[in-house]
Amino acid sequence: MAYSRQWVVDLLRKNGYEKEADDALRTLPDEIDRAQLVEFGNSHNIFVDEIISRMGGSP
Repeated sequence: MAYSRQWVVDLLRKNGYEKEADDALRTLPDEIDRAQLVEFGNSHNIFVDEIISRMGGSP
């Protein structure tokens, strides 16, 4: 599954990760896959699955 950079940025902002959202906007490509999303989250000490779950989605 591919994720859009904007979706990731919005998800981060909604969960209070402003600096990380700014970094995502600067560094991520337009579309990323799950492995890239997890790698980005890990590099920022963010558990992506937990955030997605809080938003009512499925990881």
